[in-house]
Amino acid sequence: MLDLDLFYALETMSLMDDYEFEKIRLEFEKNGYILKRDKNENGDTDITVEKK
Repeated sequence: MLDLDLFYALETMSLMDDYEFEKIRLEFEKNGYILKRDKNENGDTDITVEKK
């Protein structure tokens, strides 16, 4: 089951502008994670988090 806090955090990241997202991405990178945001052809936004 997906934690609602995690769901809301991912939804917020998907709606951020590029500058805000880049700041968050750099924080994740400092903590050993790779954060990616991709928009698919349907207009949906996919968020991916990977451990370095």
